Amino acid sequence: MADLHPGMGLVGEDGYVHATQRALVGYRAVCGAGHVIINLEGEFDPDDRLACPKCAERQDEVDRGQLHT
Repeated sequence: MADLHPGMGLVGEDGYVHATQRALVGYRAVCGAGHVIINLEGEFDPDDRLACPKCAERQDEVDRGQLHT
């Protein structure tokens, strides 16, 4: 399975900032929204107002040790 990447990126035009994970080619959103088309600098912040709720939920599960990547 792919590893969570501390980065973030944009996927399509949904308006959310997604947490990213390494894929075979490039990066994908951890929520499954698709391939990242624009990488953003910095780390994904699940509390940001533009953060994808599904990515934030998965990141919280990883942080609590409930989800292994």
